Amino acid sequence: MKRDELIGLFEFFLSQPPCRGGVRLRSEPDLACILGESRQKIRRALDDLVERGFISRCRGSGTFVRKVFPEQKAPPREMVAARTRVLPDQIFQPACETHSGDAIQFDGQRLRIGLPAEIRLLTRTNCNFYDGVVLSLSEAGHIPVPYREYQQGLEVFKTAEELAEELRRAPCDGYIVENAWAENFNAAARLAFDGNPPPMVYYWTGSVPISGEPLIQFDTNEALHRGLLKLVEAGYRRIALVTMEDIVHGSQPERRCYSWTIQRAGLDYEEVITLPGPLGAGLAISLRALFERNPPDALYIADDHFLPGCADLLRARGLVPGRDIGVVTLANRGGEIADIEEWSRLEFDPARFGAFTVEILLQRIRTPDAPFGGFSCQASWKQGTTIKQKE
Repeated sequence: MKRDELIGLFEFFLSQPPCRGGVRLRSEPDLACILGESRQKIRRALDDLVERGFISRCRGSGTFVRKVFPEQKAPPREMVAARTRVLPDQIFQPACETHSGDAIQFDGQRLRIGLPAEIRLLTRTNCNFYDGVVLSLSEAGHIPVPYREYQQGLEVFKTAEELAEELRRAPCDGYIVENAWAENFNAAARLAFDGNPPPMVYYWTGSVPISGEPLIQFDTNEALHRGLLKLVEAGYRRIALVTMEDIVHGSQPERRCYSWTIQRAGLDYEEVITLPGPLGAGLAISLRALFERNPPDALYIADDHFLPGCADLLRARGLVPGRDIGVVTLANRGGEIADIEEWSRLEFDPARFGAFTVEILLQRIRTPDAPFGGFSCQASWKQGTTIKQKE
């Protein structure tokens, strides 16, 4: 990795939780091992950050954070994810760790909670969820222990046997598990714990079929239904849906909810734009084709990752949301539209969702024999200026 690229990684790490003033970085040999670079290259990259005042070296004590790097100036997380699987948590020395030789010992009075490491590099929504989990655990005095589901990059999953070996090396008192990968994780946990795994809670930031219980999820289908009704009540009659479909997010449930709501409202206009993944490849082409073929008078955007692209295209066509076209979007607090208040939206709170997931898992650990059902978190309606009552 080039020096500038390595400096960029550290800038990203220093812009993300758990970074804060006074936190100690791991030793240079540890960082070299974690990042797969030479100690000399690590030292040169850190020298740059020392010169700019973001970290300081204290002889005999280590390297400490002086100030957090501005997130808006750090490299995008997508760029970081393409270069390394290392997460910000891994470069800092946890306050709860003490070293004895090569062993790491933890205070036995604290619970160790496992959670998937790579989700922080996927989307801002997942990052906010992860931070909510870590903050909630830290405030309760427990220890988050990230486990890695992937072999390399974000493409190849570990087999159940490989994941089981990791779980054996760092056993936890409970686990937070992504619903989409529940089958593989459950198989690994059975192998790692001789058929008697500790309590688990499954989560997903959307409406999905249940793979494990209890499942905590965002009810995005209910949000879609409510958003469409808001547009119908305002007098819009040609409402198109913009949604996503990838390997873990099928669009059929949303399509069925959309079609059912439109038909119940007595409307005969049905148009769906389906995009592959959260980056929204082909969004501009698909929207332009829709406006030329069968123009809508309103849009429901089912993923706020698509909102900036939709806004750019509407601007290019001279369409003002709320005046020329109605727009309701799903939104995640702290996400793509965090600083834009005028969008009418159904808003979820990923950080609070993460804290709630922790609460349910801790209850399961305290009362392992008690029955637990799943929970669907509902969005909050936020009235903006992008829909108006049509005459």
